Amino acid sequence: MRNYSWADKLLMEIDQALRTVHGRQHARRPNPSATAQTDSDSANSLPASARRLSRRLLRVDHAGEVAAQGLYHGQALTARDAPVRKQMRHSAEEENDHLAWCHERILELGGRRSVFGPCWYLGSYALGAVAGL
Repeated sequence: MRNYSWADKLLMEIDQALRTVHGRQHARRPNPSATAQTDSDSANSLPASARRLSRRLLRVDHAGEVAAQGLYHGQALTARDAPVRKQMRHSAEEENDHLAWCHERILELGGRRSVFGPCWYLGSYALGAVAGL
Protein backbone atom coordinates (compact mmCIF):
# COMPACT_ATOMS: atom_id res chain seq x y z
CA MET A 1 0.00 0.00 0.00
CA ARG A 2 1.28 3.44 -0.90
CA ASN A 3 2.36 5.83 1.83
CA TYR A 4 0.92 9.27 1.04
CA SER A 5 2.47 12.51 2.24
CA TRP A 6 0.36 14.99 4.22
CA ALA A 7 0.14 17.18 1.10
CA ASP A 8 -1.20 14.22 -0.90
CA LYS A 9 -3.72 13.43 1.84
CA LEU A 10 -4.83 17.06 2.01
CA LEU A 11 -5.37 17.22 -1.75
CA MET A 12 -7.31 13.94 -1.67
CA GLU A 13 -9.54 15.26 1.13
CA ILE A 14 -10.21 18.49 -0.78
CA ASP A 15 -11.03 16.47 -3.89
CA GLN A 16 -13.42 14.27 -1.91
CA ALA A 17 -15.13 17.32 -0.39
CA LEU A 18 -15.61 18.97 -3.78
CA ARG A 19 -16.97 15.77 -5.29
CA THR A 20 -19.38 15.32 -2.39
CA VAL A 21 -20.71 18.86 -2.35
CA HIS A 22 -20.65 19.81 -6.03
CA GLY A 23 -20.21 16.59 -7.99
CA ARG A 24 -22.64 14.08 -9.34
CA GLN A 25 -22.46 10.94 -7.25
CA HIS A 26 -22.68 7.48 -8.76
CA ALA A 27 -24.33 4.75 -6.71
CA ARG A 28 -22.70 1.34 -6.54
CA ARG A 29 -26.02 -0.34 -5.86
CA PRO A 30 -29.20 -0.06 -7.93
CA ASN A 31 -31.73 2.51 -6.77
CA PRO A 32 -34.42 0.64 -4.80
CA SER A 33 -37.10 2.99 -6.09
CA ALA A 34 -36.36 2.01 -9.69
CA THR A 35 -38.38 -1.20 -9.30
CA ALA A 36 -41.21 0.60 -7.49
CA GLN A 37 -41.85 3.13 -10.26
CA THR A 38 -44.47 1.98 -12.71
CA ASP A 39 -44.69 5.28 -14.58
CA SER A 40 -41.41 6.32 -16.19
CA ASP A 41 -42.45 9.95 -15.89
CA SER A 42 -43.65 9.75 -12.27
CA ALA A 43 -42.22 13.18 -11.36
CA ASN A 44 -44.55 14.87 -13.83
CA SER A 45 -47.57 12.93 -12.59
CA LEU A 46 -47.35 14.60 -9.17
CA PRO A 47 -49.50 17.65 -8.53
CA ALA A 48 -47.44 20.85 -8.49
CA SER A 49 -47.85 21.31 -4.72
CA ALA A 50 -46.67 17.75 -4.00
CA ARG A 51 -43.72 18.17 -6.37
CA ARG A 52 -42.74 21.42 -4.61
CA LEU A 53 -42.97 19.80 -1.18
CA SER A 54 -41.00 16.76 -2.36
CA ARG A 55 -38.23 18.99 -3.71
CA ARG A 56 -37.99 20.81 -0.38
CA LEU A 57 -37.95 17.63 1.67
CA LEU A 58 -35.38 16.02 -0.61
CA ARG A 59 -33.17 19.11 -0.35
CA VAL A 60 -33.14 18.63 3.43
CA ASP A 61 -32.49 14.89 3.05
CA HIS A 62 -29.66 15.58 0.62
CA ALA A 63 -28.12 18.08 3.05
CA GLY A 64 -28.19 15.37 5.71
CA GLU A 65 -26.46 12.93 3.37
CA VAL A 66 -23.77 15.53 2.61
CA ALA A 67 -23.28 16.05 6.36
CA ALA A 68 -23.02 12.28 6.90
CA GLN A 69 -20.25 12.16 4.30
CA GLY A 70 -18.43 14.92 6.16
CA LEU A 71 -18.69 13.06 9.46
CA TYR A 72 -17.39 9.80 8.02
CA HIS A 73 -14.57 11.44 6.06
CA GLY A 74 -13.48 13.56 9.02
CA GLN A 75 -13.45 10.66 11.45
CA ALA A 76 -11.68 8.39 8.95
CA LEU A 77 -8.92 10.98 8.63
CA THR A 78 -8.16 11.22 12.35
CA ALA A 79 -9.10 7.74 13.58
CA ARG A 80 -6.10 6.11 15.23
CA ASP A 81 -7.56 2.63 15.10
CA ALA A 82 -7.26 1.02 11.63
CA PRO A 83 -10.54 -0.98 11.93
CA VAL A 84 -12.43 2.21 12.86
CA ARG A 85 -10.88 4.05 9.91
CA LYS A 86 -11.85 1.17 7.62
CA GLN A 87 -15.42 1.16 8.97
CA MET A 88 -15.76 4.92 8.48
CA ARG A 89 -14.64 4.60 4.86
CA HIS A 90 -17.05 1.71 4.31
CA SER A 91 -19.92 3.68 5.86
CA ALA A 92 -19.11 6.67 3.64
CA GLU A 93 -19.25 4.41 0.57
CA GLU A 94 -22.66 3.07 1.62
CA GLU A 95 -23.98 6.55 2.32
CA ASN A 96 -22.70 7.66 -1.07
CA ASP A 97 -25.45 5.52 -2.62
CA HIS A 98 -28.06 7.42 -0.59
CA LEU A 99 -26.52 10.70 -1.66
CA ALA A 100 -26.63 9.66 -5.33
CA TRP A 101 -30.22 8.40 -5.15
CA CYS A 102 -31.37 11.56 -3.39
CA HIS A 103 -29.66 13.82 -5.92
CA GLU A 104 -31.12 11.79 -8.78
CA ARG A 105 -34.63 12.28 -7.44
CA ILE A 106 -34.07 15.99 -6.85
CA LEU A 107 -33.12 16.34 -10.52
CA GLU A 108 -36.15 14.30 -11.61
CA LEU A 109 -38.39 16.71 -9.71
CA GLY A 110 -36.66 19.77 -11.14
CA GLY A 111 -35.15 20.77 -7.80
CA ARG A 112 -31.72 21.82 -6.65
CA ARG A 113 -29.33 20.99 -3.85
CA SER A 114 -28.94 23.24 -0.82
CA VAL A 115 -26.64 26.20 -1.29
CA PHE A 116 -25.40 25.49 2.24
CA GLY A 117 -23.93 22.10 1.23
CA PRO A 118 -20.34 23.26 1.74
CA CYS A 119 -21.23 24.48 5.25
CA TRP A 120 -22.91 21.20 6.17
CA TYR A 121 -19.95 19.22 4.85
CA LEU A 122 -17.23 21.31 6.50
CA GLY A 123 -19.02 21.54 9.84
CA SER A 124 -19.65 17.82 9.92
CA TYR A 125 -16.12 17.09 8.74
CA ALA A 126 -14.75 19.09 11.67
CA LEU A 127 -17.02 17.26 14.12
CA GLY A 128 -15.98 13.90 12.68
CA ALA A 129 -12.30 14.82 12.82
CA VAL A 130 -12.60 15.81 16.48
CA ALA A 131 -14.52 12.61 17.26
CA GLY A 132 -11.72 10.56 15.71
CA LEU A 133 -9.04 12.01 17.99
